[in-house]
Order: sequence, then C-alpha cells, then structure tokens
Amino acid sequence: MITSTLAQLQTAVAAMLTVDHAFNGTDSANGKAVPVITEKIGDIVAHLNQQIAQIGLAVVITVPPFRNENAKVNSLTAWVTLVIQVTEFVMVNQGSLGTKILASVLVCRIWELLHWHSHNVVAGVDPRLQFLEFVEATRSITPNAAGTMTRDITYLMKFNTRLVIKTL
Repeated sequence: MITSTLAQLQTAVAAMLTVDHAFNGTDSANGKAVPVITEKIGDIVAHLNQQIAQIGLAVVITVPPFRNENAKVNSLTAWVTLVIQVTEFVMVNQGSLGTKILASVLVCRIWELLHWHSHNVVAGVDPRLQFLEFVEATRSITPNAAGTMTRDITYLMKFNTRLVIKTL
C-alpha cells in the first residue's frame, strides 16, 4: 500500500496524543479513551459523528494544503500546517456516558504535548528540524435549537512544521 510523509505525520502526531493520560482513558470519567481520528480511517465525518454520539468528545487530525519551502530550489521540503480539531458534544460528554474532559482542557494538553516537539517522521533528518510549532486555536460554538444551551464546541488548532514531501 502506498503512503506518504503527510500520512505518516498524522499517524506520528496521533501516537504522541494517544499514549498520554488525557487521551488513553486514564483521566476519563467513563474510562474510555478519547478517539483520535486521522485521514487513514476513511470516512472521517461518519467516524467523528459516531464517536461524538457515543462519548461526546473526539479529536481529528488532518493536513490541509501546504506550500513549498523555497520554490527556487530543487527540493521537496514544504511548510505544512497540521490541523487538529477537538469537538465536544457537551450534552453527551458531560453526562453519564461521557469522559467529562472539557474540550478546552484537551486543547491545552495538545499544546503542551506538541508545541516545539519533534514529530520524527523523516528518518535521517535531525529531529530539531522536524519540530511542531503551535500557531493558533480558534473556537466555534453551536447553540441548541432554543439558542440557549451549548450543543457542541469545536476548536481548530494549527501547528506548522517542515516536512519532506514524498510517497513511500
């Protein structure tokens, strides 16, 4: 099966998160791990909706378009913006079936785990040249039908990194 360094970046970041206590079920009120979804799963939207319905919280890692580091040089090195979406369906997550871990807490934990840490995706490249740099986090809130209580909260976190783009 063909893969790429972009897919490996998502897998590496997912692995960095899933071993942590905030994600592996240790800190969860229901003992369940927080799902960390990558593009490898296939239908991201269906899987996200399923996880949100079951425990009320999920993380999605994607790689949007990227740009060449230096178009005047024959190089496949690019600046990549990794996007991590943290979604909480408050009514489920803070209820008896949920983890009771707030989306905002996961955002802080992701920042702590990833900012200025190496993803180590490309073998033979100094890990200091493969660090993840936190850029920003934005938040959106969807009110319920009555417009009063929060239905879901979504944070989009962006991390920049350098990556040699290639298929494997």
